[in-house]
Amino acid sequence: MTGDLMKKFLPIWLFLAMAGLIPGGLQGQVIGGSTDASAGAGADPRITPTVRAVNTAMPAVVNISTEMVVMRKDRLDELYLDFYGRIWGVPTVEKTHNLGSGVIIDPEGYLITNYHVIERASRIRATMAISGEVFDARLIASMPETDLTLLKIDPPGPGYEFPFIEFENVDDLILGEEVMTLGNPFGLGGSVSRGILSSKNRRQIPTSDQLEVDDWLQTDAAINLGNSGGPLINIYGRLIGINVATISGGENIGFAIPIRRVMETIAYVFNPEKVSSTWVGLQLDPVSTIPFVLGVEDQSPAAIAGFREGDQITHVNDLPIDSLFEIQKRLTFARPKTRLMVSVIRQNGSREVLSLEPIRLGDHFNADYILERTGLELREQEYVNYQSPRRLTGYQVLSVDKGSPAESSRIQPGDILVQINENSFESFAAMGWWMSYYPSGTELTLRANRPFINRFGLQDYRGFNEPLTLR
Repeated sequence: MTGDLMKKFLPIWLFLAMAGLIPGGLQGQVIGGSTDASAGAGADPRITPTVRAVNTAMPAVVNISTEMVVMRKDRLDELYLDFYGRIWGVPTVEKTHNLGSGVIIDPEGYLITNYHVIERASRIRATMAISGEVFDARLIASMPETDLTLLKIDPPGPGYEFPFIEFENVDDLILGEEVMTLGNPFGLGGSVSRGILSSKNRRQIPTSDQLEVDDWLQTDAAINLGNSGGPLINIYGRLIGINVATISGGENIGFAIPIRRVMETIAYVFNPEKVSSTWVGLQLDPVSTIPFVLGVEDQSPAAIAGFREGDQITHVNDLPIDSLFEIQKRLTFARPKTRLMVSVIRQNGSREVLSLEPIRLGDHFNADYILERTGLELREQEYVNYQSPRRLTGYQVLSVDKGSPAESSRIQPGDILVQINENSFESFAAMGWWMSYYPSGTELTLRANRPFINRFGLQDYRGFNEPLTLR
C-alpha cells in the first residue's frame, strides 16, 4: 500500500518541491549539473554565459579617436629644399583622423590599444562604450614592434575608479573555445562579434611583416572596421588578446595579439627606467599574475636593498600588491631618493621587509659610463641634414681613448653616433642602461654619420656601420 501511495503522490511532491513550497526541497541543489541561481525558475533565458561575459567586459571598452597634423609639401617645396636646405614659405598643414578601439586594464585609467591606431597622433581621445563619456588620453609608452600602446586617461574626480578588464592566465587558452571580439567603432556604442578560437599559434599573418609577435590568435569572430585595438575575450569576460586585423578577401579570418605578448610588452615598456628615467634594477616575471623577481641588475638600488631571484613582492609601504601592473605603477612613479619599504616572501617561505631607494638613471649611466665601456668620449649634438627640414639628435665623438677597442675602428672625432644595434637613444642614461645588459667582450654595431660638404656647398652626412667591442 505504501508503494501505491508513493506512486500516487510523488508527482505532486516533486511539483511542490520545485516550486519551493516544501522546506528542504530541491532549491540550492544541483539540477542538470548546474548550481547557477540564474538557471532556476524565473531566470531570463536570454542571459547566456556569452551575454554575461559581454556585460562583464564591455564597460572597460573605449573608442579611440585621434587627430594628426600633417605637413603637405608640393614640388616647388622640394626644389627649394634641394638647393637651399629649407622649405620656402609656410607649408600647408592639414588635420587627419583615425579611429580604433581600446580597453582599460586598470582602475586608474590605464588602457591599451594598437600602436597603428595612435601613430603620429597630436591628440588622442577615449570614449567609453557604455556611458559615452569622453576623456583626453595621453601616451605613456609604445612598442611599434608588437603594435601595442599604453595610454592613460585621468579620472574625473578623487576616488573615481574606471571599469577595467581582467587578464586571463597566459596558459589557459583552449582551441575551439568560444570567444568574442569587442569594440567601440566610431564612438557610437559597443559592438560584439562571437566565434571560436580557431588557432593559438599562427606564425605569420599578412600584416605582421614588421611585427615581433609569435603565436598569433586566429578567430572567426568578425573584427569589424574600428574594432582594431579592442579586446578578444573568453566566456568569462577575461582578456585573451588584442584585436588587430582581418584578412582582406578572407571570410571570418581575424587575428589578435595573444595575452602573453600583451603582458610581455607592458612589462617591457612600462617600467621606471623607460618611463621615468629612474633606476630600480628589478626584472619581474612579465606573464605572472603575482609579482615575482626574475633577476636583479648588478650594483642597482634593488641589489643594494637585498632583492633576490624568486622573491614574491606582497606590499609596498604596507599597501598590498595584488597584481604585476600594480607594482609596476608603484615603482615607475616612485620619486628618486625616496625610500620604499617592500615586503617580500623568499623562496624558502620566510618574510622580509627590504628598504629600496630608487635613483635617477643618469646618476649612474652617463657619458662617463659610455666612455668606460666603449672608449668614446661623446656629447649630445643636434645637427641638420639638408635633405630634412627638422633638426636631428645624435652623439658627437669628441675623442677616442688610446688603447681602447674604439681606437682600431673607423670611428674618429667629429663623427656623429646615431644608433647602436639599430637602436636610437634619447639620452646617455637610456644608452648606458641598455648597454649594461651586455657583458665585456660583446661586439656591437655602431651607426655613425660623418660630415662632408656636398656639391651644393652644404654640409651633408655620409652614414656607415662600424663594429665595436665593449670593454
